[in-house]
Amino acid sequence: MMKNILLMLHLICCISSVMAEKPAKDKQDQQPPLPFPKEFDSTKYLGKWYEAARLPTPAQPAKTLATAEYSAGEKEGEVIVVNTAYSTEGKQLATIKGEAQLQPGNPPRLIVSFGPVAPKEPNYYVIHVDEKYQYAVVGRPNRKSLFILARTVPVSENQIAELVEIAKKAGFPTDKLIFDEWPDKTEE
Repeated sequence: MMKNILLMLHLICCISSVMAEKPAKDKQDQQPPLPFPKEFDSTKYLGKWYEAARLPTPAQPAKTLATAEYSAGEKEGEVIVVNTAYSTEGKQLATIKGEAQLQPGNPPRLIVSFGPVAPKEPNYYVIHVDEKYQYAVVGRPNRKSLFILARTVPVSENQIAELVEIAKKAGFPTDKLIFDEWPDKTEE
């Protein structure tokens, strides 16, 4: 029990610090701009997403899985974010709630915060979403954060390969990806 509480506190602190981290302008400026979907409907993006793959991050130990649920907030452009971490056996480990703000005129770029200090610039970039909103690729301009998301798991090898190729073309180090192996069931 104490181990789970410590893991949850660690997860909350790490996610808050990673999301509030100030982007390194000089590194970002050296990178080409990230691509983004020509058409993006933020209401279709709402709902539950499963992490299918990600780059390593201090906010999430390698042997954990995650979901993200997005719902409309009360204010214009506000999105409520609930991230849940699971063990590889499907046991729920921790949940953290945050909020996101859609950027006027640029909805695939959001400012997401899980703590009292929100970043000043977008830190959640939707790079790709398929036309049925079943798969998404999300990252940051510095190419240090990347998530491949799906509405259901498992994701076929062909689909994963297509999404990895999209991330690779955008300049992400896809050779470092951690691929999630979801169990048949998870605790809700």
